[in-house]
Amino acid sequence: MRNVLLLHIFLLLGVQLLYAKGLKYSRFNIETDWSATFQAGSTVLIGELNKDFSGWTNDFNNVADWGVNFQLSKMVIPRLDVGLEMAFSRYRGFKKDSESVNYLMYHYYLNNSTTNFEPYPVYYRSSLNNYTLFFKYNFLNIRTMRKGYVVWNMYAKFGLGVGIPRVVMGYSNPEHHVLTGLPNPLYAKGFKPYASDLHGFFSPAFGINHQFSEHLFFSGEVSFQLIGADNIDGVHNYSPSLQFETDNNLVENHRVRVHDTTLRFLLGVTYYFNIDIVKTPRELSIPWYREQYMTYFSKYHVASSKKERQERLPFFREKFNEIEKDK
Repeated sequence: MRNVLLLHIFLLLGVQLLYAKGLKYSRFNIETDWSATFQAGSTVLIGELNKDFSGWTNDFNNVADWGVNFQLSKMVIPRLDVGLEMAFSRYRGFKKDSESVNYLMYHYYLNNSTTNFEPYPVYYRSSLNNYTLFFKYNFLNIRTMRKGYVVWNMYAKFGLGVGIPRVVMGYSNPEHHVLTGLPNPLYAKGFKPYASDLHGFFSPAFGINHQFSEHLFFSGEVSFQLIGADNIDGVHNYSPSLQFETDNNLVENHRVRVHDTTLRFLLGVTYYFNIDIVKTPRELSIPWYREQYMTYFSKYHVASSKKERQERLPFFREKFNEIEKDK
């Protein structure tokens, strides 16, 4: 299996390198249309969706926090990018009337022969490191009646990945841990010495780009994350049928399986670039390359019409200022 995988990778890279060295009419190859993006902004846990889509819950008053991400992508066909994202997001919230949280009031972990949970105000703080493979489709630039195409375009993005949550939840006032004899924190995951776990998720997103210069774009993006975890807020979900009298062996029968759902609003900057892997002039490095080189040159370096330049925004490779002068 490993050898088959290595063979596929070798063939994929080999084909890309051949195209990068100028096989006929090769616009999309390993060298062209790369982009790097950095974004930062606001994040919030908006609720928890039942895995059977039968309902929506929210045990805490969630508060906006912050997050950042870095993306590296490659356009593989016109207007479609494939890329990788690494992101860090923080979430937090509180609950003053904690007697309404079934896990806290009735679960045997906090309510047993030695200790009992007392409904004092509680809080949670959590973070998520995620690693995502995404596909992004760039729509044609926005068109106006007066100016025609402008330097704004919208995009839609869909990502699949894995996330590693780190969570801590406890009484808002540390003295309440002393009064109740309950551990501080009441729940923890991912912080030493507590083990971490891995969860899958998917993330649809919508955004808009504004072209600032030949290679530089500013962006705004709204994204949702549906995470295969139910503990971003530091508690598991149980139905109202869970009571003090419930046998410990039957407690899990009352558990409600949910997906944590988060929202991010991010602002950022994207830089588009090419990678030239041939260090000498192409027509000199490969003797038979002259014809293909001229084809490549005519495609990317000979001035095109104003309409053609506008239609292929934001992925053109001409001088941004010169295009602005033509308007």
